[in-house]
Amino acid sequence: MAADCQLIPAVLGAEGAVLDVGREQRLFGGALRRALILRDRGCAFPGCDRPASWCDGYYILGHARGGSTSLGNLILLYRRHHDVVHRETGRSG
Repeated sequence: MAADCQLIPAVLGAEGAVLDVGREQRLFGGALRRALILRDRGCAFPGCDRPASWCDGYYILGHARGGSTSLGNLILLYRRHHDVVHRETGRSG
């Protein structure tokens, strides 16, 4: 029944902060980005010291491949390292 209604599962944290918004939402921000910044504190690429403000969220398992928009499937990467990861994994976008 939930699939027919196009319900999207959501996991909420303290005070209703969104921590997982299901698969239909590809982009994220707000509480989920703040949680990612608190966890990673900056670029997660080995040896990089770029601050979180210079980083974008990156899906570990791409959304097109079924990866969820959840804290456990996201990391922060500086744009240059984001490009490096895409080249090394053969992913686009």
